[in-house]
Amino acid sequence: DRAMPVTFRDFPDMTIVTGATGWFGRALLTVLTDSAGTHHRRSVRALTTTSAALGELPADVEAVVGDVRTSAGLTDLFADIPSGHSIDVIHAAGVIHPATPSDWVEVNARGTANVAAKARAAGVRRFVHVSSNSPFGINPHPTDLFRNDEPYAPYLGYGRSKMLAELRLLDAVGKLNQRHLESTGDPEIETRISQYELAYRMQASLPDLVDLRGESSATLDMYGAVPGKASFAN
Repeated sequence: DRAMPVTFRDFPDMTIVTGATGWFGRALLTVLTDSAGTHHRRSVRALTTTSAALGELPADVEAVVGDVRTSAGLTDLFADIPSGHSIDVIHAAGVIHPATPSDWVEVNARGTANVAAKARAAGVRRFVHVSSNSPFGINPHPTDLFRNDEPYAPYLGYGRSKMLAELRLLDAVGKLNQRHLESTGDPEIETRISQYELAYRMQASLPDLVDLRGESSATLDMYGAVPGKASFAN
């Protein structure tokens, strides 16, 4: 197999991290602040939801108390960024076990849209969204692997909320591409937009197309399909 080319960017002047006190966020901050590590960042700013959590972060992390659920709750996170500095945002904030079901949407979906909007307004260099496999459902059997073009089939409320977050980001990227197209007239951008839109329509429509629950037993027998079992017919 031919190896994919790997390119490296210079480290940003600042890395902004949300979800800093979660299991993933803690591990990420450990890597980002390891002065001896290859991933050491020059400056790290992290979001926590309560002042009580400030002491849980590494000493050299600039901690900010805020809330992804509102735009105002993110003001301090993106405040006082020196002009000309390169900024990367790693958005890892999310809730799996909410106090109320509405928190799934408020934190995972709306929160992601809020952070992305603030990042875009701040002119960040890169935005990384930490999602989940839950928007794509569960594996039908233990050896099944998720593919890059896996259709959406969200698992429970959490999976749906993470799916909504991804869709909001895709919509935001589409708007940025359209705005850039209008300002430059670059046909390559127009082609890219069409490809993204086609991929989204295919991904969003596949769950209905591959749902075998509405098929008659005669049709299933004709194709040798056995719902729930591993089979090319399924």
